[in-house]
Amino acid sequence: MGFIPGNTNEYLLYLINDGTNRYAPASGQMDPRLPIKPPRTNFFGFPLLPPIADANPSIRHSISVRVPTRLKVERTADTLSVTINTNSFESANLTVGTNMVTGVQSKIYVYPEGEPRPANGGYGLGGTDFNLGTIFRHTKQDGIPLPGKKYVVELDLILFETDIPPQHMWSPQGSKSYKVLWQRTLKQTVE
Repeated sequence: MGFIPGNTNEYLLYLINDGTNRYAPASGQMDPRLPIKPPRTNFFGFPLLPPIADANPSIRHSISVRVPTRLKVERTADTLSVTINTNSFESANLTVGTNMVTGVQSKIYVYPEGEPRPANGGYGLGGTDFNLGTIFRHTKQDGIPLPGKKYVVELDLILFETDIPPQHMWSPQGSKSYKVLWQRTLKQTVE
């Protein structure tokens, strides 16, 4: 690995603890160049976008956002489909920081009525138009729906702001400026 004179020569070093005040390459001594990466690229070759420099969560302005109030759940013999009911939106007045990015995080849970809600749900990120697509459960792949069982569908929605722009493998809550602006759980039981 060479360094360009006069360049900032910024790299991420992936190291492991090798004793008191000592560190070694995470790849071991055989090929110590492997854990040296340029800082603006993640492991998949996509650019890693830095936080927005002029974002300021302390200077706020009002916005009005249309937020959903109901789900649209349809069931066939071997499929359960879930989407947001586009006829159920209402206005919500929020305040957002200057130049902050807004987005929606969703988690879906589908489980038999009378059973506890699972610990883990399906996770997604989207825009403030709440166009999260349609989520499907199939009897063959997921074991849902089964004949004669009622199911509870819950969709947790969080509208947030962050100074980290959308990108591949986006993790908006990784910012110290991440803030929940609105949240709601939409719930429906389907026979």
